[in-house]
Parts: sequence; C-alpha cells; structure tokens
Amino acid sequence: MKVQTKWMPLFLSAAVFPGAGQWFLGRRFKGALMMGISLLLMVGGIARFLSVVFATANKHGVHRPPALNPLPLLGQAWTIDHKVLTAFLLGLLLIWLLSILDLLALPKEETLK
Repeated sequence: MKVQTKWMPLFLSAAVFPGAGQWFLGRRFKGALMMGISLLLMVGGIARFLSVVFATANKHGVHRPPALNPLPLLGQAWTIDHKVLTAFLLGLLLIWLLSILDLLALPKEETLK
C-alpha cells in the first residue's frame, strides 16, 4: 500500500511520540530505537529530578507529602541539578527533531511494509 501523504507519520512523530511515524511506515528498527531512547531520556530525567527533590526535602525536613505548595521545593531541586536535567531535555528535543527531519527526508514513494 502506498502512502499518499507524510502528514500522518509526521503527526505521530511530532505530537504522539518520537519514532512513532517511523514505526507507522514499517521502519520498525529505527522507530523502536527512537522510541526507546526517548523513553529512557524521559524516565531517566524524571527519576533524576525526583531523587533530587526527595533529597532536598529530606535535607530540609519537609514532611511527605509536602504542603499544598511544593513549588519552593521543586525550585530548589531545579537550582541544585539544572544542568543534568537540561541535558535530559535537550537530548529528548534532539531525538524529537531527528524523528521529524527523518520523515521529511523520505521520498514520496515510501511504502508500508
């Protein structure tokens, strides 16, 4: 079956998940690789941030769950570890952009497998 437009795979990679458009087109290895790297970056970034948040909370004696305003605690955690967290976010942005650019570079005759 011929793909008439690149819009559906582009939408999948741009709005749903990086690599989903490649998966949709039957490029399973590339799609799985992009999705896997994206997932690892998201889980790793969230885990790292939460570990810093909990370490900061323990250091300041904050009871869990924190009061209704956890923003000061989150702000302190961001201040402590912003370089590592920014690296996770930039890595995720890079994979997202590569996924979109890869789909834009496809020939119009790309077929589903």
